[in-house]
Amino acid sequence: MRRYDVAIVGREKDICLVTKHFYDLEVRRKNFLDSSFQPPVCFAPYFYGSGKTVFVKTFLDLAKGLDDDILGKHIVSDTSTGPFSAVSKKSFLSKTKEAKLLYVSLSNLKPMLPEERSFKWALYYLFLKTAFLEMGLPEPEPLALFQELNLRTEVFVEKIRSVLGISPDRYLLFSFDEVGFLTLLVDTFSLRDTSHYQLAIYHDFFRIIRELCVQPCLFFMVAGRCQGVSIKYSVASIVELRLIPLSPLEQKSIKEHLEKSSLNTVSISCILCSKRFLKVQFASLLFEYTGGVPGILVHLIGELLDCALENPHFLLTTKKFLSIVSRRDIAIRCVFPGVKRFRNLNQERESWMATLIACALFHIRFETCESNREHTDSAATPMLDVVTDIIGLYHRFPI
Repeated sequence: MRRYDVAIVGREKDICLVTKHFYDLEVRRKNFLDSSFQPPVCFAPYFYGSGKTVFVKTFLDLAKGLDDDILGKHIVSDTSTGPFSAVSKKSFLSKTKEAKLLYVSLSNLKPMLPEERSFKWALYYLFLKTAFLEMGLPEPEPLALFQELNLRTEVFVEKIRSVLGISPDRYLLFSFDEVGFLTLLVDTFSLRDTSHYQLAIYHDFFRIIRELCVQPCLFFMVAGRCQGVSIKYSVASIVELRLIPLSPLEQKSIKEHLEKSSLNTVSISCILCSKRFLKVQFASLLFEYTGGVPGILVHLIGELLDCALENPHFLLTTKKFLSIVSRRDIAIRCVFPGVKRFRNLNQERESWMATLIACALFHIRFETCESNREHTDSAATPMLDVVTDIIGLYHRFPI
């Protein structure tokens, strides 16, 4: 697949919604900081291709591209009482656009000396190590850092701000990705709550996030494939998880993507479109055959770019587009990153049922994940055919 400079489009509603959730956290932090404090935390627990990683990485850049008037219209606090004058919308938006974002992949989480069973210490060390590396500094020595912090939240916040070189009153946004990897660590750490065994680690994770939400000028987004709905309700007494929709792109957004994305500074629409194959026509076909799922869309465009650049006389038409997307090798490459993720899921029947349904929603033919058949028992096999039929309801020629 040919990689190209991908323009992020169609996320204005998501940006406004996340900004509103951050504002609500600031209001609650200033007005209702007591034992009942329940901070709102932005949450994107979706499958491969939704654009969640790109969104949490680039949120601040995207927010800076929107006018304050657009963002301000969506900032209406959900809290009915309290001295709201303490949180100026104008000041809040200004500070949000000047914030610092720290992206942390939880797939890198592992036990750390000297407290290898401490989940909180493992998280603190990962956050700080990420900050050190982002600033071009060597990884910190665990023992010395542990002795300095002694797992004190206030000291941790002061330390990470010091490493990043930002003042105490500057907003700091933590973007946590790959939260689903926490499930693999349930047996690794000593957890406080074991009443819901598989979800216990999420209880502890969001308790730590809640402690950090008490500190001024900190905000959080959490993303990654996981049992989103179960986690949301399981931790409802700790934090209020608010879903970031990240809906599939509409046809007009796909057209904008073609115009603004580029390869070697040349617009994708200039490379793949022509007088005989217009941008609107191309966007319509891409929408039909990818469902607007960003990950699959980008992979398919990359495959089409490969075809175009390998043949100097290549001219894309509707007929040629259909012949390309019907190729099995193209289909497999477009969805393979998602299929690869499926192999890491819990392989109990309930999890596989969720996987099959997810495949249907993402229009993935089961021929593309043939190797997974060996993990299903004979009683579950008919589901493969049922869901393949469901896919047909979405597209006549699904990827």
